[in-house]
Amino acid sequence: MRGRSAQAFRALAAAAAMALAGAAAAQDRAVAAGGTELWVVAPGAPGGVAEVRLGPGVMFPPLLSVPAGTRLRNLGCMQGLLEVWCRVGTLSGSPVEGFVARRLLTEAGSGRPPAGVGGDGGTGPDFFVVAGLAAGDRLNLRTQPTPSARILASLPAGERVRNLGCEMAEGARWCRVQRLDGSAINGWASAHFLREAAAPPAPRPPADGGDAGAGPDFWVVAGLPPGDRLNIRAAPSASARVLGTLAPGETVRNLGCESAGTARWCRIRSTVGADITGWVSGRYLREGAAPPQARPPAGGGDAGAGPDTWVVRGLPPGDRLNVRSRPSTQGGIVATLTEGERVMNLGCEQQGATRWCRVRTIGGVTGWAAARFLREG
Repeated sequence: MRGRSAQAFRALAAAAAMALAGAAAAQDRAVAAGGTELWVVAPGAPGGVAEVRLGPGVMFPPLLSVPAGTRLRNLGCMQGLLEVWCRVGTLSGSPVEGFVARRLLTEAGSGRPPAGVGGDGGTGPDFFVVAGLAAGDRLNLRTQPTPSARILASLPAGERVRNLGCEMAEGARWCRVQRLDGSAINGWASAHFLREAAAPPAPRPPADGGDAGAGPDFWVVAGLPPGDRLNIRAAPSASARVLGTLAPGETVRNLGCESAGTARWCRIRSTVGADITGWVSGRYLREGAAPPQARPPAGGGDAGAGPDTWVVRGLPPGDRLNVRSRPSTQGGIVATLTEGERVMNLGCEQQGATRWCRVRTIGGVTGWAAARFLREG
Protein backbone atom coordinates (compact mmCIF):
# COMPACT_ATOMS: atom_id res chain seq x y z
CA MET A 1 0.00 0.00 0.00
CA ARG A 2 2.82 2.35 0.98
CA GLY A 3 4.53 1.60 -2.37
CA ARG A 4 1.43 2.48 -4.36
CA SER A 5 1.03 5.75 -2.41
CA ALA A 6 4.63 6.66 -3.14
CA GLN A 7 4.12 5.93 -6.83
CA ALA A 8 0.99 8.10 -6.89
CA PHE A 9 2.82 10.96 -5.20
CA ARG A 10 5.73 10.68 -7.66
CA ALA A 11 3.25 10.78 -10.56
CA LEU A 12 1.61 13.89 -9.11
CA ALA A 13 4.98 15.51 -8.57
CA ALA A 14 6.01 14.77 -12.16
CA ALA A 15 2.72 16.20 -13.45
CA ALA A 16 3.20 19.26 -11.27
CA ALA A 17 6.72 19.76 -12.63
CA MET A 18 5.40 19.61 -16.19
CA ALA A 19 2.64 22.05 -15.25
CA LEU A 20 5.14 24.45 -13.72
CA ALA A 21 7.23 24.35 -16.89
CA GLY A 22 4.13 24.97 -18.98
CA ALA A 23 3.04 27.81 -16.73
CA ALA A 24 6.47 29.44 -16.92
CA ALA A 25 6.10 29.60 -20.68
CA ALA A 26 2.50 30.76 -20.26
CA GLN A 27 3.71 33.63 -18.08
CA ASP A 28 5.59 35.13 -21.02
CA ARG A 29 2.52 34.78 -23.24
CA ALA A 30 0.29 36.31 -20.56
CA VAL A 31 2.54 39.35 -20.10
CA ALA A 32 2.92 39.78 -23.86
CA ALA A 33 -0.87 39.72 -24.17
CA GLY A 34 -1.24 42.47 -21.59
CA GLY A 35 -2.32 40.19 -18.69
CA THR A 36 -2.57 41.57 -15.18
CA GLU A 37 0.49 41.49 -12.89
CA LEU A 38 -1.57 40.83 -9.76
CA TRP A 39 -4.64 38.78 -8.97
CA VAL A 40 -7.08 39.20 -6.07
CA VAL A 41 -8.97 36.25 -4.63
CA ALA A 42 -12.59 36.94 -5.58
CA PRO A 43 -15.21 37.64 -2.87
CA GLY A 44 -17.35 34.82 -4.26
CA ALA A 45 -14.76 32.08 -3.61
CA PRO A 46 -16.40 29.09 -1.86
CA GLY A 47 -16.16 29.57 1.91
CA GLY A 48 -14.39 32.88 1.31
CA VAL A 49 -11.06 31.15 0.55
CA ALA A 50 -9.15 29.82 -2.47
CA GLU A 51 -6.91 26.78 -2.37
CA VAL A 52 -3.39 27.18 -3.80
CA ARG A 53 -2.59 23.73 -5.19
CA LEU A 54 0.56 21.89 -6.23
CA GLY A 55 -0.66 21.60 -9.83
CA PRO A 56 -3.44 22.81 -12.17
CA GLY A 57 -6.32 20.61 -11.00
CA VAL A 58 -8.31 19.56 -7.97
CA MET A 59 -6.46 16.22 -7.98
CA PHE A 60 -3.34 18.06 -6.79
CA PRO A 61 -2.98 18.57 -3.04
CA PRO A 62 -3.49 22.07 -1.57
CA LEU A 63 -0.41 23.92 -0.40
CA LEU A 64 -2.29 26.62 1.51
CA SER A 65 -5.63 28.43 1.70
CA VAL A 66 -5.83 32.17 1.03
CA PRO A 67 -8.83 34.32 2.03
CA ALA A 68 -10.89 36.48 -0.32
CA GLY A 69 -9.22 39.82 -0.99
CA THR A 70 -5.66 38.41 -0.84
CA ARG A 71 -3.35 39.68 -3.58
CA LEU A 72 -1.29 37.12 -5.49
CA ARG A 73 1.38 37.52 -8.16
CA ASN A 74 0.31 36.35 -11.64
CA LEU A 75 2.84 33.85 -13.01
CA GLY A 76 0.76 32.83 -16.03
CA CYS A 77 -2.44 30.88 -16.77
CA MET A 78 -3.00 27.66 -18.63
CA GLN A 79 -5.84 25.37 -19.65
CA GLY A 80 -6.27 22.46 -17.24
CA LEU A 81 -8.28 19.31 -17.82
CA LEU A 82 -11.64 20.97 -17.04
CA GLU A 83 -10.94 24.68 -16.55
CA VAL A 84 -8.29 27.41 -16.66
CA TRP A 85 -5.73 27.50 -13.82
CA CYS A 86 -3.32 30.29 -12.97
CA ARG A 87 0.11 29.88 -11.42
CA VAL A 88 0.45 32.39 -8.59
CA GLY A 89 2.97 33.44 -5.97
CA THR A 90 2.30 34.81 -2.50
CA LEU A 91 3.38 38.37 -1.64
CA SER A 92 3.76 38.02 2.12
CA GLY A 93 5.07 35.46 4.60
CA SER A 94 6.99 32.46 3.33
CA PRO A 95 7.02 32.53 -0.49
CA VAL A 96 4.73 29.89 -1.96
CA GLU A 97 4.01 29.21 -5.62
CA GLY A 98 1.13 27.09 -6.84
CA PHE A 99 -2.07 27.03 -8.88
CA VAL A 100 -5.50 28.59 -8.30
CA ALA A 101 -8.61 28.10 -10.47
CA ARG A 102 -9.01 31.19 -12.67
CA ARG A 103 -12.71 31.51 -11.76
CA LEU A 104 -11.66 32.35 -8.18
CA LEU A 105 -9.48 35.30 -9.24
CA THR A 106 -10.14 38.86 -10.38
CA GLU A 107 -7.71 41.49 -11.60
CA ALA A 108 -6.16 43.70 -8.97
CA GLY A 109 -7.09 47.36 -9.51
CA SER A 110 -9.22 48.37 -12.45
CA GLY A 111 -7.05 46.62 -15.01
CA ARG A 112 -7.82 47.41 -18.61
CA PRO A 113 -9.39 45.49 -21.44
CA PRO A 114 -7.45 44.90 -24.64
CA ALA A 115 -7.05 47.64 -27.24
CA GLY A 116 -8.36 50.40 -25.00
CA VAL A 117 -11.75 48.84 -24.39
CA GLY A 118 -13.85 49.94 -21.35
CA GLY A 119 -13.42 48.79 -17.76
CA ASP A 120 -15.09 46.90 -14.95
CA GLY A 121 -18.22 47.63 -12.97
CA GLY A 122 -19.65 50.05 -15.51
CA THR A 123 -16.47 52.13 -15.95
CA GLY A 124 -15.04 52.85 -19.39
CA PRO A 125 -16.94 54.21 -22.38
CA ASP A 126 -20.72 54.25 -22.46
CA PHE A 127 -20.80 52.62 -25.88
CA PHE A 128 -18.75 50.15 -27.94
CA VAL A 129 -18.71 49.44 -31.66
CA VAL A 130 -18.05 45.94 -33.04
CA ALA A 131 -14.76 45.95 -34.97
CA GLY A 132 -11.88 43.70 -36.02
CA LEU A 133 -13.99 40.75 -37.20
CA ALA A 134 -12.92 38.64 -40.14
CA ALA A 135 -14.81 39.37 -43.37
CA GLY A 136 -18.35 37.99 -43.15
CA ASP A 137 -18.06 37.08 -39.45
CA ARG A 138 -20.40 38.20 -36.66
CA LEU A 139 -19.67 38.63 -32.94
CA ASN A 140 -21.55 36.21 -30.68
CA LEU A 141 -23.47 37.58 -27.71
CA ARG A 142 -23.60 34.92 -24.99
CA THR A 143 -25.45 34.31 -21.72
CA GLN A 144 -22.22 34.06 -19.70
CA PRO A 145 -18.59 35.25 -20.18
CA THR A 146 -17.39 31.97 -21.66
CA PRO A 147 -17.24 30.60 -25.23
CA SER A 148 -19.25 27.56 -24.13
CA ALA A 149 -22.29 29.63 -23.05
CA ARG A 150 -25.49 29.74 -25.11
CA ILE A 151 -25.57 32.30 -27.94
CA LEU A 152 -28.30 34.95 -27.56
CA ALA A 153 -27.59 36.87 -30.76
CA SER A 154 -24.80 37.72 -33.18
CA LEU A 155 -23.61 41.25 -33.91
CA PRO A 156 -22.38 42.49 -37.30
CA ALA A 157 -19.29 44.65 -37.70
CA GLY A 158 -20.11 48.30 -37.06
CA GLU A 159 -23.04 47.72 -34.67
CA ARG A 160 -23.06 49.97 -31.60
CA VAL A 161 -23.85 48.49 -28.18
CA ARG A 162 -24.15 49.88 -24.66
CA ASN A 163 -21.33 49.01 -22.22
CA LEU A 164 -22.61 47.34 -19.02
CA GLY A 165 -19.13 46.50 -17.66
CA CYS A 166 -16.19 44.20 -18.45
CA GLU A 167 -14.33 41.47 -16.59
CA MET A 168 -11.72 38.75 -17.01
CA ALA A 169 -13.02 35.18 -17.31
CA GLU A 170 -11.03 32.07 -18.18
CA GLY A 171 -8.02 34.14 -19.17
CA ALA A 172 -9.99 36.31 -21.62
CA ARG A 173 -11.61 39.73 -21.41
CA TRP A 174 -15.42 39.82 -21.76
CA CYS A 175 -17.82 42.76 -21.77
CA ARG A 176 -21.49 42.70 -20.92
CA VAL A 177 -23.29 44.79 -23.53
CA GLN A 178 -26.84 45.69 -24.55
CA ARG A 179 -28.10 45.97 -28.11
CA LEU A 180 -29.62 49.27 -29.21
CA ASP A 181 -31.89 47.84 -31.94
CA GLY A 182 -35.03 47.87 -29.81
CA SER A 183 -34.70 44.24 -28.71
CA ALA A 184 -32.93 45.27 -25.45
CA ILE A 185 -31.02 41.95 -25.56
CA ASN A 186 -27.95 42.00 -23.31
CA GLY A 187 -25.20 39.45 -22.89
CA TRP A 188 -21.46 38.88 -22.97
CA ALA A 189 -19.14 39.50 -25.93
CA SER A 190 -15.39 39.13 -26.38
CA ALA A 191 -13.73 42.49 -25.66
CA HIS A 192 -11.19 41.70 -28.37
CA PHE A 193 -13.77 42.79 -30.96
CA LEU A 194 -15.06 45.91 -29.19
CA ARG A 195 -13.82 49.48 -29.58
CA GLU A 196 -14.86 52.68 -27.83
CA ALA A 197 -17.62 54.51 -29.73
CA ALA A 198 -19.68 57.67 -29.53
CA ALA A 199 -23.33 57.54 -28.50
CA PRO A 200 -25.65 56.68 -31.41
CA PRO A 201 -28.17 59.24 -32.64
CA ALA A 202 -31.31 59.35 -30.52
CA PRO A 203 -33.74 56.69 -31.86
CA ARG A 204 -36.70 58.07 -33.78
CA PRO A 205 -38.94 56.89 -36.58
CA PRO A 206 -37.54 57.70 -40.00
CA ALA A 207 -38.51 60.76 -41.99
CA ASP A 208 -40.46 62.81 -39.44
CA GLY A 209 -42.54 59.97 -37.99
CA GLY A 210 -44.46 61.49 -35.07
CA ASP A 211 -46.48 60.69 -31.99
CA ALA A 212 -50.21 60.31 -31.52
CA GLY A 213 -51.00 60.03 -35.20
CA ALA A 214 -48.55 62.68 -36.44
CA GLY A 215 -46.13 61.94 -39.28
CA PRO A 216 -46.91 60.41 -42.64
CA ASP A 217 -50.13 58.55 -43.32
CA PHE A 218 -48.26 55.46 -44.50
CA TRP A 219 -44.98 53.70 -43.79
CA VAL A 220 -43.08 51.28 -46.02
CA VAL A 221 -41.00 48.47 -44.51
CA ALA A 222 -37.28 48.91 -45.27
CA GLY A 223 -33.81 48.18 -43.89
CA LEU A 224 -34.38 44.56 -42.84
CA PRO A 225 -31.52 42.04 -43.14
CA PRO A 226 -31.82 39.85 -46.25
CA GLY A 227 -34.54 37.23 -45.84
CA ASP A 228 -35.97 38.73 -42.64
CA ARG A 229 -39.54 39.89 -41.99
CA LEU A 230 -40.72 42.57 -39.55
CA ASN A 231 -42.74 41.32 -36.58
CA ILE A 232 -46.07 42.98 -35.72
CA ARG A 233 -46.50 42.74 -31.94
CA ALA A 234 -49.42 43.13 -29.59
CA ALA A 235 -47.63 45.83 -27.55
CA PRO A 236 -44.61 48.13 -28.02
CA SER A 237 -42.12 45.59 -26.65
CA ALA A 238 -39.81 42.98 -28.15
CA SER A 239 -41.27 40.46 -25.69
CA ALA A 240 -44.88 41.04 -26.73
CA ARG A 241 -46.83 38.40 -28.67
CA VAL A 242 -46.27 38.35 -32.45
CA LEU A 243 -49.51 38.96 -34.36
CA GLY A 244 -48.07 38.72 -37.85
CA THR A 245 -45.11 39.68 -40.02
CA LEU A 246 -44.41 42.20 -42.79
CA ALA A 247 -42.23 41.73 -45.85
CA PRO A 248 -39.69 44.32 -47.09
CA GLY A 249 -41.44 46.91 -49.26
CA GLU A 250 -44.86 46.30 -47.72
CA THR A 251 -46.93 49.43 -47.02
CA VAL A 252 -48.75 49.95 -43.70
CA ARG A 253 -50.94 52.69 -42.26
CA ASN A 254 -49.36 54.90 -39.54
CA LEU A 255 -51.44 55.02 -36.34
CA GLY A 256 -48.83 56.89 -34.25
CA CYS A 257 -45.40 56.24 -32.73
CA GLU A 258 -43.91 56.36 -29.25
CA SER A 259 -40.66 55.61 -27.43
CA ALA A 260 -40.47 52.60 -25.11
CA GLY A 261 -37.13 52.49 -23.30
CA THR A 262 -34.41 53.05 -25.88
CA ALA A 263 -36.53 51.85 -28.79
CA ARG A 264 -39.02 53.62 -31.06
CA TRP A 265 -42.26 51.74 -31.81
CA CYS A 266 -45.01 52.61 -34.26
CA ARG A 267 -48.58 51.37 -34.17
CA ILE A 268 -49.63 50.34 -37.67
CA ARG A 269 -52.39 48.66 -39.59
CA SER A 270 -51.58 46.33 -42.44
CA THR A 271 -52.91 47.10 -45.92
CA VAL A 272 -52.57 43.70 -47.60
CA GLY A 273 -53.30 40.18 -46.49
CA ALA A 274 -54.81 39.72 -43.02
CA ASP A 275 -56.18 42.90 -41.43
CA ILE A 276 -53.76 43.29 -38.48
CA THR A 277 -53.23 46.25 -36.15
CA GLY A 278 -50.20 46.19 -33.87
CA TRP A 279 -46.75 47.58 -33.05
CA VAL A 280 -43.52 47.39 -35.06
CA SER A 281 -39.98 48.68 -34.56
CA GLY A 282 -39.72 52.21 -36.00
CA ARG A 283 -36.16 51.62 -37.22
CA TYR A 284 -37.49 49.50 -40.10
CA LEU A 285 -40.05 52.02 -41.33
CA ARG A 286 -39.65 54.75 -43.95
CA GLU A 287 -42.22 57.29 -45.11
CA GLY A 288 -44.28 55.84 -47.96
CA ALA A 289 -47.10 56.69 -50.32
CA ALA A 290 -50.63 55.38 -49.98
CA PRO A 291 -51.01 51.97 -51.61
CA PRO A 292 -53.31 51.77 -54.61
CA GLN A 293 -56.91 51.26 -53.45
CA ALA A 294 -55.98 50.64 -49.82
CA ARG A 295 -59.71 50.78 -48.92
CA PRO A 296 -62.99 49.80 -50.61
CA PRO A 297 -63.28 51.83 -53.81
CA ALA A 298 -65.25 54.97 -54.55
CA GLY A 299 -68.23 55.17 -52.33
CA GLY A 300 -68.44 51.58 -51.06
CA GLY A 301 -71.37 52.40 -48.78
CA ASP A 302 -73.68 51.31 -46.05
CA ALA A 303 -77.15 49.80 -46.29
CA GLY A 304 -76.97 48.97 -49.96
CA ALA A 305 -75.14 52.09 -51.19
CA GLY A 306 -72.11 51.82 -53.48
CA PRO A 307 -71.63 49.78 -56.65
CA ASP A 308 -73.86 46.90 -57.62
CA THR A 309 -70.97 44.45 -57.74
CA TRP A 310 -67.52 43.98 -56.21
CA VAL A 311 -64.42 42.28 -57.64
CA VAL A 312 -62.01 40.46 -55.33
CA ARG A 313 -58.58 42.17 -55.50
CA GLY A 314 -55.35 42.36 -53.47
CA LEU A 315 -55.16 38.81 -52.13
CA PRO A 316 -51.68 37.38 -51.49
CA PRO A 317 -50.66 34.82 -54.14
CA GLY A 318 -52.56 31.57 -53.64
CA ASP A 319 -54.93 32.96 -50.98
CA ARG A 320 -58.74 32.93 -51.08
CA LEU A 321 -61.16 35.42 -49.49
CA ASN A 322 -63.41 33.95 -46.83
CA VAL A 323 -67.15 34.68 -46.91
CA ARG A 324 -68.46 34.41 -43.35
CA SER A 325 -71.83 33.99 -41.69
CA ARG A 326 -71.46 37.31 -39.80
CA PRO A 327 -69.20 40.39 -40.03
CA SER A 328 -66.46 38.99 -37.80
CA THR A 329 -63.43 36.75 -38.15
CA GLN A 330 -65.23 34.54 -35.62
CA GLY A 331 -68.08 33.96 -38.07
CA GLY A 332 -68.32 30.58 -39.77
CA ILE A 333 -66.94 30.31 -43.32
CA VAL A 334 -69.79 29.72 -45.78
CA ALA A 335 -67.79 30.16 -49.01
CA THR A 336 -64.42 31.28 -50.37
CA LEU A 337 -63.65 33.61 -53.27
CA THR A 338 -60.68 33.67 -55.66
CA GLU A 339 -58.80 36.69 -57.00
CA GLY A 340 -60.89 38.41 -59.71
CA GLU A 341 -64.18 36.76 -58.75
CA ARG A 342 -67.29 39.02 -58.88
CA VAL A 343 -69.96 39.18 -56.17
CA MET A 344 -73.14 41.22 -55.63
CA ASN A 345 -72.92 44.12 -53.13
CA LEU A 346 -75.62 43.92 -50.43
CA GLY A 347 -74.20 46.74 -48.28
CA CYS A 348 -71.19 47.38 -46.02
CA GLU A 349 -70.67 48.30 -42.38
CA GLN A 350 -67.90 48.99 -39.90
CA GLN A 351 -67.22 46.47 -37.11
CA GLY A 352 -64.45 47.68 -34.79
CA ALA A 353 -61.37 48.39 -36.88
CA THR A 354 -62.57 46.30 -39.84
CA ARG A 355 -64.90 47.14 -42.73
CA TRP A 356 -67.17 44.27 -43.83
CA CYS A 357 -69.41 43.95 -46.87
CA ARG A 358 -72.37 41.63 -47.23
CA VAL A 359 -72.15 39.91 -50.58
CA ARG A 360 -73.90 37.26 -52.67
CA THR A 361 -71.79 34.88 -54.73
CA ILE A 362 -72.57 33.65 -58.22
CA GLY A 363 -73.59 30.38 -56.59
CA GLY A 364 -76.21 32.20 -54.51
CA VAL A 365 -74.40 32.03 -51.14
CA THR A 366 -74.86 35.15 -48.98
CA GLY A 367 -72.36 36.21 -46.33
CA TRP A 368 -69.80 38.77 -45.19
CA ALA A 369 -66.32 39.48 -46.65
CA ALA A 370 -63.52 41.85 -45.61
CA ALA A 371 -64.02 45.07 -47.61
CA ARG A 372 -60.27 45.67 -47.98
CA PHE A 373 -60.16 42.93 -50.62
CA LEU A 374 -63.13 44.24 -52.62
CA ARG A 375 -62.94 46.73 -55.49
CA GLU A 376 -65.68 48.26 -57.58
CA GLY A 377 -66.32 46.02 -60.55
